[in-house]
Amino acid sequence: MQQQNRPLITVAMVSYNSSEYINEAIDSVLASSYTNFELLISDDCSTDNTWELITAYSDARINAVRHNHNIGEYNNRNYCLKEATGQYIIYIDGDDKIMPHGLETYSKEAEKHKDCGMIISRPYVAYKSYSSQEAYQRHFLSDNSFLNLALVRVLFNKTLFLALGGFSEKYKSGDDYARLLMAAHHPTLIIPEGLVWWRKSPNSASNRLFNSYSGVQEPFSIKYTFLNSTNLLSKEEYKQARRNLDYKLLNVIKSLIKKGKLLWLIRLMSEYKAISNLELSQTKYKN
Repeated sequence: MQQQNRPLITVAMVSYNSSEYINEAIDSVLASSYTNFELLISDDCSTDNTWELITAYSDARINAVRHNHNIGEYNNRNYCLKEATGQYIIYIDGDDKIMPHGLETYSKEAEKHKDCGMIISRPYVAYKSYSSQEAYQRHFLSDNSFLNLALVRVLFNKTLFLALGGFSEKYKSGDDYARLLMAAHHPTLIIPEGLVWWRKSPNSASNRLFNSYSGVQEPFSIKYTFLNSTNLLSKEEYKQARRNLDYKLLNVIKSLIKKGKLLWLIRLMSEYKAISNLELSQTKYKN
């Protein structure tokens, strides 16, 4: 495929037993006012009729693949990342939707801010490009949800994301890892919300994660890991960020006690013993 014929944006749609909503997801992408995109659908060996619904479409912008065995969510996301032909990639999963103007807005902002590693559509913050230091300061010191929003809200620069290795397949909550990774190495552009619609359905991967031990443990593990391995904060900022995380972890521990999740509590406290005693001398911070 010649460079000039390549789409600017790849919409990646990972699906697994998504028959209830897959048509809505596909139709929302195809109804976009912006047209220079490809829709790459990667079905993870669904056992329902998801694949039959996908293959009923004949739109030339759709490139659909079905894996012959289940490879897992983040393997599947990385597969899409490697196969994408667009310069940018956004993940609209089989139960999500994008607004008709969504891709057009993302594309205009991406072309104006080519140095940014990712563009996030979110509310309640100043809409601007944040340097790596600014993003980490905002995330760890003032608003711990600054980078923690639904993956459907994020447009990635594909080349920059690939160069960093893409999604970690170590975690079940790899979304958090991907955003902190990108923010640590490239500017992050924040733009207004209202471009996409994230569905939290009972069978969604995110809902299953929220109700599992991994959904409790991994977000903290990821945040501590990036906080302790980057040098984007000063020593005093690092201390404050650690206090903030420790306080949030304490609230989670209280919640587990209240819910009677004693086995989760014991496991969590055991796994965090070492990291909670980390010496500052072992940590990188900005001088």
